[in-house]
Amino acid sequence: MIKLAAGMTIGLLFGVVMAAVVAPYAGMNGFSGHAPAVALGYACSACVGCAMGLLAERQTGFGDRKARVVTACAVAVLATYVLRSLPLPWLNLVWLDGTAGPLAELPLVVLPAVGLMLGGMFGGARAERREARYPRT
Repeated sequence: MIKLAAGMTIGLLFGVVMAAVVAPYAGMNGFSGHAPAVALGYACSACVGCAMGLLAERQTGFGDRKARVVTACAVAVLATYVLRSLPLPWLNLVWLDGTAGPLAELPLVVLPAVGLMLGGMFGGARAERREARYPRT
């Protein structure tokens, strides 16, 4: 439970930092509108996924670090795609020096949500070893 909370906290913090860095570059439209803005949104989500894959431990069940990074990157991009396809309400974050638009296209919402999800996924995942539970005789 502690690793789950720690993973979710790290993912949320990394998503917030990434959103704070990219929000001025995304502009008022956020991750919506033209193709470069949408590609920026997917690239930022992939970066959050790669970072969370790098921070994941070996106990997640993946054999090497490359598999964890690629899987986290793919899950982050897929989660962003699913969020963008949902009909979510309009949100105005201009008072935070943010953007205004549909909820799933705002950097200050999408990136922390993806980081939180990936942090919880990798923080709570543990590969159980049968040898540890049932030693061979």
